[in-house]
Amino acid sequence: MKNINKNLLIFSLLFIVFSLSVGRIIVKYFPLFLEHTVYYCQRVFGFSTVEFPHMVSIILFITLSAFSGYSLIRFIMYLWHSHQLKQEFKRYAIPTNRMLLSIEKYGVRNRTYIVQSSKTFAFCFGIIKPNIYLSSTLVKQMTKRELEAIVLHEKYHIEHRDSSIMLIANTLSFLFPFFPILNEYTRSYKIQREIAADRQAIKTMGTDVFIATILKKLLLVPSLQLSTATSIGDAHTLLPRIYALAGKHYNNRFSLNKILISTASSVVLTFLLIIPVHAMEVHSHTQDVMMVCLQGQGCLNSCTNITIAKPYVIPYSTDNVSRPFSPLHKVTY
Repeated sequence: MKNINKNLLIFSLLFIVFSLSVGRIIVKYFPLFLEHTVYYCQRVFGFSTVEFPHMVSIILFITLSAFSGYSLIRFIMYLWHSHQLKQEFKRYAIPTNRMLLSIEKYGVRNRTYIVQSSKTFAFCFGIIKPNIYLSSTLVKQMTKRELEAIVLHEKYHIEHRDSSIMLIANTLSFLFPFFPILNEYTRSYKIQREIAADRQAIKTMGTDVFIATILKKLLLVPSLQLSTATSIGDAHTLLPRIYALAGKHYNNRFSLNKILISTASSVVLTFLLIIPVHAMEVHSHTQDVMMVCLQGQGCLNSCTNITIAKPYVIPYSTDNVSRPFSPLHKVTY
């Protein structure tokens, strides 16, 4: 139980840190996107003006909005799919007496349901009160002792709240797709939990024969896959569990590309968080603009003391080369 609490703490802290960081960045920079014209003070470089594309901040805003919208839509679809799935499970649940005697002693009779389906699956599903759902097809394929092992496996997930932890983990992956290492960590966690559930079933039954025959059958007959539930037939966990059953180590390596992308995203996120941003509205008879500087108020005053004669129109124009600032974007009134 101590290990589970550790994983729950890790995923919860990751969710809080990422959410607060992204929220802080949005609050910090969003006002700049609302200005008609934004100038960036170049005193920070100490040499000639560097020109920026006039639509750079608009592009950044659109990119951020696209990522946020994509993540939010995926998350809403995830929740909706979970709700629909639970309703379908309830609708197609059928009464059966085949398993009652074998699972009665494990105390999960009222939390185990048989679902009429042509698919093969066994899930621990639910957040507040997770239950065990077995398909009628799987029940026909397994012996009574194998069904006991499956119930014990899924009971382990219920006792350790793995469904709740997977919800947090999947939410992280949905909301922060620019950190693909989170997907890798979630996959690794799922493998560890499935192996632990297998071991608990083996320990209770006193033999690994039934788990071995279950895995063999699941390899031959593909099981329905759901990202919203822990499943004994999860295709991504079968091979590592077979290795564990044979006493061998499965090398679960993280993708180098995803590590590099996540590292780059972390650097950008950290930079945006820690960089000081000083901004000032500058009003003149021709225009109202926002002046932004990274070096402090002195730098900002130096730039704003220079009269802004006209807004930035032509990139790399000679009119702007001698000025200590470069426009980030301009929207015509």
